[in-house]
Amino acid sequence: MYVLESSGADPWASNYTLKAQLNTYDQFAIDGTYFQHSTGLYHIYSCWYRQYDGWPSNLCITKSMYSICIGIESPA
Repeated sequence: MYVLESSGADPWASNYTLKAQLNTYDQFAIDGTYFQHSTGLYHIYSCWYRQYDGWPSNLCITKSMYSICIGIESPA
């Protein structure tokens, strides 16, 4: 799973820069998102228990060592 950074707000008109590869512990990983908790930032994603075993699918959660900054515009 990889982290990309957009050059703008419009995903269709933006250019993207590869920022990092996330450590998913050699598991298949898809549909990642982040969750901010009082104890830290967590990466949550769909994963397989074994590298090439598609059943059952699991929800994997890892604590991030980094913080992220998401720009959100407030409604007027």
